[in-house]
Amino acid sequence: MQTYKYKALNANGQKVRGTISATSRDQALQHLKLKCLQPIHLQPQLFPWLNSNRSGIWTIEWSKDVGFFLKQGLDLIESLHASKLRLNTAQKQVVDLITEGLYAGHTLSKVLQDFGVFPKLFLGLLQVAEATGQYAQAFTDYSILREEEQQFFKQLR
Repeated sequence: MQTYKYKALNANGQKVRGTISATSRDQALQHLKLKCLQPIHLQPQLFPWLNSNRSGIWTIEWSKDVGFFLKQGLDLIESLHASKLRLNTAQKQVVDLITEGLYAGHTLSKVLQDFGVFPKLFLGLLQVAEATGQYAQAFTDYSILREEEQQFFKQLR
């Protein structure tokens, strides 16, 4: 069973996105049509674990590391490579794909957006960083904001 991420139009013509499990691309398309969704984009999700709550914790720690390396004077690609030191194999593969996207000429925010799981807040911070060159600040700000958010919700429990 493969997980596919999709963008589609619902019966009201509104764009929706999500994931669907199916044994094939054709079966995923059939499931979407049964839900009265007109697919715009459908692709296999390479790393389904990125959608889990645990991935949020990973992105916080990863962004802290990348921000640290950037503040130490490494460039973005070097910082991404250095950030892999504390990652597991699957997470290293994600960073490798991010790096490949950068080498292909895409912006970091575009590469991460294509994964479909990184928060809009993070993507927005990166878009500002791309315009200003303040990548270290964007990675650091994101990790601080997410940690504060986690603390807030922990106190509510």
